[in-house]
Amino acid sequence: MRRALLAVAVVGGCHKDAPPAPAPPPNTPDAPIRATTAAPEAFGSGEHASMRRGTLPLTPPMQFALLGTDGVYDEEFQMVAFDLNRDGNLDTSSLDSEELIHNFEKHVTIDGRSYDLAIDHAGTSLTLRPLPTALPPRIALHPGAPAPDFTASTLEGGTVKLSQLRGKTVVLDFWSKSCTPCLRSLPMIETLPAKGFELISIADPDGGDIGELVKGQPGHHVMDYGQVQSLYRVDRWPTYFLIAKDGTIACARCGFPQIVDATP
Repeated sequence: MRRALLAVAVVGGCHKDAPPAPAPPPNTPDAPIRATTAAPEAFGSGEHASMRRGTLPLTPPMQFALLGTDGVYDEEFQMVAFDLNRDGNLDTSSLDSEELIHNFEKHVTIDGRSYDLAIDHAGTSLTLRPLPTALPPRIALHPGAPAPDFTASTLEGGTVKLSQLRGKTVVLDFWSKSCTPCLRSLPMIETLPAKGFELISIADPDGGDIGELVKGQPGHHVMDYGQVQSLYRVDRWPTYFLIAKDGTIACARCGFPQIVDATP
């Protein structure tokens, strides 16, 4: 699965020099900004993962890198790293790095200006198309940040609102019926309510109907059609978030042992 391959590759920072920036475009603020990239190079520990570096012709110029797998860079689960603070490094140390934009987000804000992303399939270029208005600030998903609130309909026939669970420790379990590791961990995940956790199980509808699997099981079970997955920038399964009693993120994209060993 390519999603897993790219996940393995996101380790450490990128420190090599990008190709020199082309000359800045004429003073036409609404014109697209296009930059080509250098040849692919290995990225991280995944043998199928690669990056292509480039420099955006901004003032001052900005380094970026397209992160892909098997020579493809424009699929939704792939990513672009931008040197947003212009420190000469691309921070790819975490999937929730402020400098790492998932392709499915479709937009990036640079120096207060928001752009639509257009990525060449083979990663030879990146084009930024200016949007008429700036987008709201990107939601932070690092530990200590406020957990993004949401309301979702449950398979039990009610609704669940994250902010109404303030005062309890909440586990967000993003999973899919088509995901073998998800199914293996399901019996353990379903024991969390008995330990004092609030469990919100958020299933990907593309993986198949989960009604029979979760029927009679404790927790809030949601078939999500993109609202919550997009909010938490989830593009692989399983993904776990642990929300503290004060409504902040205690653990982002936790490992399974961190969830089952946590104390509510």
